[in-house]
Amino acid sequence: MYTWTREGSARLPTSYLHGSLIRGFGDHGLGQATADRCLPALKCVPHQHVARTCGDGTSFTSAAIPTTMTRSAMNPGFFRAADGFHEFDTVLHSKVQSLLLNTPQYAVMLADESKRTRDPHPADRVRVAVVDLTGDKICKPGYADWGSTLPITGGSTVKVAMLYAAHQLLFDLNQMASTGGLSTVAALKAKAGQVWSQLICPPDLNWLVTLDSKGPTVVVTASGNLSLHLTQMVHNGFSGISVGRANELMMRLGFEYIASVLWQSGLRRSRGQGLWVRNSYAQKKVVAPMHAHCHHKVPFEKDLERIVWHQDPTDDAEFKLTALSVVTFFTLLAQRRLVNQAASVAMETSLKDGCSYPLNKLAPIPGMKIRATKCGLTSEVMHVAMLRESTSVKTPKPYYALAVLVENHKWNWDVAKFLHSFVKDMDRLIRENNP
Repeated sequence: MYTWTREGSARLPTSYLHGSLIRGFGDHGLGQATADRCLPALKCVPHQHVARTCGDGTSFTSAAIPTTMTRSAMNPGFFRAADGFHEFDTVLHSKVQSLLLNTPQYAVMLADESKRTRDPHPADRVRVAVVDLTGDKICKPGYADWGSTLPITGGSTVKVAMLYAAHQLLFDLNQMASTGGLSTVAALKAKAGQVWSQLICPPDLNWLVTLDSKGPTVVVTASGNLSLHLTQMVHNGFSGISVGRANELMMRLGFEYIASVLWQSGLRRSRGQGLWVRNSYAQKKVVAPMHAHCHHKVPFEKDLERIVWHQDPTDDAEFKLTALSVVTFFTLLAQRRLVNQAASVAMETSLKDGCSYPLNKLAPIPGMKIRATKCGLTSEVMHVAMLRESTSVKTPKPYYALAVLVENHKWNWDVAKFLHSFVKDMDRLIRENNP
């Protein structure tokens, strides 16, 4: 069931488990035993959340009070607690791999080396991760993949990072106010400055939040700016301006704060793997405010430019993600473990219409509905990521998280048809997994 590999080798024989410097932490350490330590050179700040656990093995229960978030506490259920390596639903995993290798229309997405060795390879054009969350599996998810730890350009799928960080910010500030008994705006801002003192460019509270000091303690809510930008960043109806909204949010939240949230939630798994934001999207002119001690502008293809975080401690050359990190986000969302139940529900609601292309251009897939989704389409990639649930009356209803990330290189209708067909086959495999 378990295979170890070393990150950075010439060929990664499997995507199952990435080994590293297990004896210590190391820049690429993935083991949960030491993962609560911050990534070297990253400035981690404390984040509060309401922990949720499955004491009965069938459903989650929320803790009575918030606690400081740690990576080990954010295990989605398919990492071994002792060392942080994947644990698979071996039946589902075998079927996913066979589906890709043995179906000619899917095998064309794989490198010749993958087809020869029947193992994922960095030259593959597709990465897949699927998590069966049906019934009691919400507590012990069934994981399966193909190349899920191999990084790929993120596209718009990265926008879930800003959505999550924004909700985390609101909760962090409200906890500062309530636990500290802070009744004035000045007191809360002073406390935030103290807690975030190591951040060079902390979140811009004046732009991001509304502070109400009428009650016993300050109450923090999203400002009109934040609400508008979050909606227009993720909703498929605002594709023409979503890039600008995302760039503004990156700069207002701050790369450092976003990074701290991603690392401590486990959505970033190592120096070289996972969901990350280290530069803005390319625009003709990025108008979001920047600070020379945190960022610099660089030209990007023709007349475009983008802003780069120059203290980024990772190995990324641009913002990237993995199928593992994306499916972990959607799994934690389904488990209502991102910030707290209310924030998780709000994020799922925001993402209900997070994707219009490519699946909407093809015939609908009957029997399943999308609970949340965020796709990504650029000249290089075409990604589909989602929570899907059966519309049948069967109990329990088949329910799963899926990430299918594809290198596109140029607009290609065949890739859209591949995604549509492959998602339909994943529906079938989940149903077979829950007879």
